[in-house]
Amino acid sequence: MKQTVLDGVVAIEAKAAQVVEDAKTRARQAREKVKADLEHLARRLDQEADAEVAQYRAQVEKGKAGDLAELDRQLAAALAALDKVNAERVAPLVEEVVRLLEQRADGN
Repeated sequence: MKQTVLDGVVAIEAKAAQVVEDAKTRARQAREKVKADLEHLARRLDQEADAEVAQYRAQVEKGKAGDLAELDRQLAAALAALDKVNAERVAPLVEEVVRLLEQRADGN
């Protein structure tokens, strides 16, 4: 009878050891799956971040190009206004100053 009880205890211990090994194997597999899932998620997030950065850079470049075009238009308008002022005001004033200097030089 003692042998039967000992055999039963050994069988229970063997079964418990098998259950522990199975649990360790399942835990290892679960860890590996979680690790793989996290790596996949990290790659996906990196790709999404890269796409967002590229989209933002494109928007910035587009805005920059529009801003530069607007500055070019403003510069052209300012140069045109300067030319107009030069033609309408400065040139006649220079002519008047030259005429007055010539009159002074002539003694009038």
